[in-house]
Amino acid sequence: DVIAIIGTPNESKKNYIDGLGGGEYVKMIHGLVTGDAPTVNLGSEKNLINCIITLINSKFINSAHDVSDGGLAVALAESCLMNRTFPIGCNVNIKYRVRKDFVLFNESQSWIVISYEKQNESEIARICKEKDIIHANIGVTGGDSIKINDDIKLTLYSSKDAYYDSIRKVMEN
Repeated sequence: DVIAIIGTPNESKKNYIDGLGGGEYVKMIHGLVTGDAPTVNLGSEKNLINCIITLINSKFINSAHDVSDGGLAVALAESCLMNRTFPIGCNVNIKYRVRKDFVLFNESQSWIVISYEKQNESEIARICKEKDIIHANIGVTGGDSIKINDDIKLTLYSSKDAYYDSIRKVMEN
């Protein structure tokens, strides 16, 4: 499948902290629970919701995942691991317009990661344009790892173990 982002994350340099405020990245990396939740543009959010409902009802997409809990990198990893028995890898290439951590862990509203068969691309692009939603291909599914540029490469085996078995392992020790 093709992996794409629809919608518009808040990526301006001026507001780069907006998508990180109160988020998992700041908590895990910096040990802080601080900052305001991301700003929500209700008009953009409504357009995006209408667009994703149309795409789902048309059966043009195979998956959709918001980025509100951990950002793009976490949404991609969770999507790859969604099927516990048959996880599927991804190979994604992102152009960083601002800091990498901001792009990968930005939890701002109004963007969704989707996957779809290549043959549906023109219809998806048409629907997104009709709904005034940005659509950008960022990669493909497949393989045995979660790969984002040259910055992240995690095997499905280790990712699946961490995602599904961490609590059990902590409780056993």
